[in-house]
Amino acid sequence: MIYRITVINGRKYATAVKSREEFLALRDSSENLANLAKTRQGDDAAKRNLVQFAYNLGHVDGLIAGCKSIGSYFFHDIDCYDMSDGGSKMADVILSKKDEIGLMMLERSASGGWHLVCKRVPGTTILENQVRVACILKVADMDNNAHDLPRVVFGTSGSAEDLIYLDNELFLESMSAEECEAEYARLKERERNGEEQLPPSAKKANKHYKPWEEDLAARAPLACYRRDARTDNRTNRTDSAAENPADKKSYARLCRLARPRIVMGLYGCTLQ
Repeated sequence: MIYRITVINGRKYATAVKSREEFLALRDSSENLANLAKTRQGDDAAKRNLVQFAYNLGHVDGLIAGCKSIGSYFFHDIDCYDMSDGGSKMADVILSKKDEIGLMMLERSASGGWHLVCKRVPGTTILENQVRVACILKVADMDNNAHDLPRVVFGTSGSAEDLIYLDNELFLESMSAEECEAEYARLKERERNGEEQLPPSAKKANKHYKPWEEDLAARAPLACYRRDARTDNRTNRTDSAAENPADKKSYARLCRLARPRIVMGLYGCTLQ
């Protein structure tokens, strides 16, 4: 979903944006367009007054501090230091792989580069998905410290030059409020247990991280999963042999066999 963020007495509040028309109206307001023009001339104060949005949240209506509801989409920021062509080559690469990365929105950022919103693979964290997309695109460094749930983004205009791609599905959330909260709890547990499938350096703060440069063999999950595990995003259950103590030996063997296949699936650009 898309949420408009307003700041009241230093606290951020979220209100759902329910349609394309509402979204474009917010972006194309006279105030926002004036602030955008000033921002692109280097006015940092004007940038802070741009309309703000959030894309990682599930169901929330009000204060976002302490939110424990994750949605079906995630935000991904791509810096572009060579804007000699307006960043069009990079945009072309992104659009050519939109189905592969689950692209829902592509916009030009206020100060250069691109903002992406993509579908999150159920059962995987925001960082796992950002790394996956970066490995597919291989067009720019990523900031691997920008995966917090309440991440807020400055919006630009609704023009075709700024808002390159927008899927209407982004205005809907397929999971219920209860399912979004259960998914959040599940992913926090995944992080705590070291189960994320990430390259070794993914957790080290780096604004210029290139995950595709790390050795493929090092991209193993910290915990072992069955290759044929089936995850149901709506019930947040994973059916695997690990649930049956009698199958522990065969499960351990399957883990050893499955690990490279899991890695190839996540980093080999397969979006299940």
